[in-house]
Amino acid sequence: MNRIEKKSYVKVCVLIIIVIALVFVEGLYLPEKIKAISLEIIDKKQEIRDLDVQIGKLEDIRKEFKEIEDNNDNIEKYVVNYSDMYDFTVSIEEIAKKSSVEYDSRVLSKEDTFLIEDSLLYLDYDINVSGDFNKTMEFLSYLESLEYYNNIEKITVRSKSKTGKYELDEVSLNFVLRVYAWDDRKK
Repeated sequence: MNRIEKKSYVKVCVLIIIVIALVFVEGLYLPEKIKAISLEIIDKKQEIRDLDVQIGKLEDIRKEFKEIEDNNDNIEKYVVNYSDMYDFTVSIEEIAKKSSVEYDSRVLSKEDTFLIEDSLLYLDYDINVSGDFNKTMEFLSYLESLEYYNNIEKITVRSKSKTGKYELDEVSLNFVLRVYAWDDRKK
């Protein structure tokens, strides 16, 4: 074999090796690499979708929190602070004087009853009021229009006739007044 033929054979062999390498790279290596990259892209897209869902949930939670915060601000105006309970009790006594009724009250429970742990509680007052019918109704009307939220529960109405010059009927009310309060003692 002469030199030219040897060179040609070497070139052909190198060319065949290059073609086989290209076929191997194109046929086996590149598809596997493309498949691996495609799977990685799919995983990243799924992570992005999951993050979008979580962001949506966070936005919903933020909106709900804002609504609760707004409602809480509105509620706070109508619930008495625990430190102001004495003033609240005095205001009820003043309503009784203003209505010209006999008034007596006591707290039913010495223990605080929490509705929301460490923040909102209620106190039950046992209240007795007596006077003529119009005055007791006036007392209840004033009690209803207090700026602070309260519930009148377990109301009992009794009537007894007074004998005398004008023979007016006297009404006696006994009820439980539930007063809600923010516990501000620890602040």
